[in-house]
Amino acid sequence: MISVRDSTPDDAGPVDEVVASAIATLRQTYRPSGKARSHKRAIAGRLHRLVAESDGAVVGRTQYVIDGSVIRIIGLGVHRDSRREGVARALVAEVADRARNRGLSAVVAHTVEETGNVRVFEALGFEVQSRSPDAYSESVKGGRLTDVRLTMQLEENSTTDEPGRRRPSPGSTSSNQR
Repeated sequence: MISVRDSTPDDAGPVDEVVASAIATLRQTYRPSGKARSHKRAIAGRLHRLVAESDGAVVGRTQYVIDGSVIRIIGLGVHRDSRREGVARALVAEVADRARNRGLSAVVAHTVEETGNVRVFEALGFEVQSRSPDAYSESVKGGRLTDVRLTMQLEENSTTDEPGRRRPSPGSTSSNQR
């Protein structure tokens, strides 16, 4: 069973392992630009950090920041040995629930199209909103990369069993379920 909780300083080592495992394949395609590193430093004090655990071990992590009426997911990662086990889905569901509890309208994510992760986010309930040249990533092979902005719209008065699958909250009368 996957559980999600706020990260603590004691999670630093296991989170580092997850991050190293999660980004190993990404670094074959891109690396963060100076603009990305500067941006991350600028928002560092506003980042919320979550970890996912399975059998007491940290197997996934994400960060998010509240940005106006949305929550932006930053750095969703799952250890390669725990992929396809619902870890990313559990992390995204927790972020979506926190967004809903704050009355926010959506969860937003960005990914580099060339990594193949667009379909992963779509499977988690996100929809592509836009594609544009990526100013936050540098291709390791040369050439241009594409930033894809994805959004998961949240319905008021609903909770999720999992991202992208909404059900009415007890007592709600929403008629626009998907």
